[in-house]
Amino acid sequence: MNNSTVKYEMVEVDQLVLDLSNPRIAQWMEMYGENVNDDAMKLALQRGGSDDKAAGPSYRSLQESIRTNSGVIHPIIINREPNGKLKVIEGNTRALIYREFKKSGVAGNWEYIPAMVYKNMSEPQVDAIRLQAHLVGARDWDPYSKAKYLNTLRNKLHMPWAQVVDYGGGNQRELERFIDAYNDMENYYRPLLDSDQDFEYQRFSGFVELQNPRVSQALCCQSAKWDTF
Repeated sequence: MNNSTVKYEMVEVDQLVLDLSNPRIAQWMEMYGENVNDDAMKLALQRGGSDDKAAGPSYRSLQESIRTNSGVIHPIIINREPNGKLKVIEGNTRALIYREFKKSGVAGNWEYIPAMVYKNMSEPQVDAIRLQAHLVGARDWDPYSKAKYLNTLRNKLHMPWAQVVDYGGGNQRELERFIDAYNDMENYYRPLLDSDQDFEYQRFSGFVELQNPRVSQALCCQSAKWDTF
């Protein structure tokens, strides 16, 4: 793909044509036929997404992140077709959230969205972008690294919980468990090791499980049982 055909632009969201053929939502679009408006598109994007972090952030999490940051961090990708239409190739959810914020009067500038605009891309080029964005994509942080960063935001920078939740997604209780698990791992596991090279961050999931009261209570009972021998 020739990078010289790409331009960074601030594009008016009302001029965008959302991609109804996007594989992520194709199965949901079939039920709407030709009668697809923004509300139907929103429902399809919500169903096509997931709260599973491996599949990407949920619609609501992304919505709150965009609101908190007063916009998107990564530009959407648009194809300027021969007929002049501006079709969204990557970033349908972000574009729709901008439209939703503009329509509902959310404070901020939601009329224009940052975009990388290609011109007259072929179908193979469009498919290549989709595959890179959705099947390869950026690597997620491992859970330990995420918990370490959340701990920094909350306990070192003293960021309010509402803001931490907006940045981290999920809910406060879930993030509290992550932070508590991180601190337990640092306070009780790391000191037992001969060196930091022996530290296995993959064990983090076990420390998350320990935050479950039933699990920790069962371990305490088992420990007490052994103490009687």
